[in-house]
Amino acid sequence: PGSDCEGSIQQKMLGVLLLQMSALHSAVVLGAVACVAAAAWYATKAGAFHRIVVTMGSTPPMQVAYKLHVGDYSGCGVHCEAVAKAAGKDVEQHQDCGFLMVWLDDPAEVPKGKTRYIVGLIIGKDRVFEGLPDKLKAAGYEVATLPGVKSGVAKFPFNGILSVMIAIFGKKVYEKLGAFAKEQGVYDSVQVFMEVTWTTAGFTRYYVPLESSEKFLLGHPGPREYVSSLKKQDRPQVLCFSTVLSRNKILLRTIAQSPKAEYLLTERYTMHTSHRNDLSEQGPLKRLQGSRPRGLTLDSSLEST
Repeated sequence: PGSDCEGSIQQKMLGVLLLQMSALHSAVVLGAVACVAAAAWYATKAGAFHRIVVTMGSTPPMQVAYKLHVGDYSGCGVHCEAVAKAAGKDVEQHQDCGFLMVWLDDPAEVPKGKTRYIVGLIIGKDRVFEGLPDKLKAAGYEVATLPGVKSGVAKFPFNGILSVMIAIFGKKVYEKLGAFAKEQGVYDSVQVFMEVTWTTAGFTRYYVPLESSEKFLLGHPGPREYVSSLKKQDRPQVLCFSTVLSRNKILLRTIAQSPKAEYLLTERYTMHTSHRNDLSEQGPLKRLQGSRPRGLTLDSSLEST
């Protein structure tokens, strides 16, 4: 009887353990299903299943407070936060406040870290918010009015940074805007691409201005002019030896008259203090001419000095 009782207890314990494992398994499965459902819901809200369609439209006439920035485009988020902080509660109180980003350069043509972009806050469309322009000017922002011009337009949901990544990298929104400009036959005249995000309304509109796009440069050089200026800055400065000598005749005379340590001009020519008298009699340039390295020539104007 004792062994039968023990066996019955073990069977009951095993049954309870199996029930607990089954419940745990069900909870894990339900949790996984809930996570997948939540991720799918968030991805849907972020625009993962939204189709990009570019249509003919126009940019909205608007007044903006902005700053020009130079660097990688990935840094624009920090500047959006900065202008929102400078505006304060005015951004939260008015749904007409949106964030403007204007991309001036093609990252494929401009060295890393030198692309230019404008980040600003739309401070008025039909009307300007009282006191906000002066407030942002005091914080170092410039204020300008942008016109409404014919543009290719694409609308996309906005639900945080994931929406931006999906639109730009997943849906290739800017490539599609560029293709639309080519279809219209005006791609070569396109100066900028831009986007306006209305955070309260929860969407972003992406634009490629098809006319008067230079007005969105806000006084800054166009992309081709900017690339050309960068190439000029990167050119090495070549200075011939004769030019160096002509600019340093006084320095050479000082060397010849110095009683101090030796002066090494090249590996094959060294001026020693023991040559001081000889140099004083012959002149520094004549001495240089007699011991110049192979391939080195002096201007005749210098040799006669």
